[in-house]
Amino acid sequence: MAKKEKFLPREGEQIFADGIKVDCWNQPDQLFNHQVPGKLYLTDQRVFFEASVLVARDTFWEVELGEIAKVKKCLVPPCFPYGVRIVLKNGKKYLLGMYGRGKYVAWLRERLG
Repeated sequence: MAKKEKFLPREGEQIFADGIKVDCWNQPDQLFNHQVPGKLYLTDQRVFFEASVLVARDTFWEVELGEIAKVKKCLVPPCFPYGVRIVLKNGKKYLLGMYGRGKYVAWLRERLG
């Protein structure tokens, strides 16, 4: 992952979720699931994650809404019902753990059509 500055909204970008606490359990090119705590931002244009721990400070990713194929609820390790899986059109997947996932999943699904 390349170094990136903190989340900054783009010109005219509408923010739905501003820095909610999440755990990123998996992202593309990651061999093993491991928990990286961070903040998630959902906007009308993208999903943005930035790590909040010193060891993973440079870990971030962002996905344009148009790249997302589906969003679904799932389990996170070891077996907790807090997971959200984001699957991209190119097959890459992200796994997040968060409380109150229902409203975020519903919001994303509405934008995907």
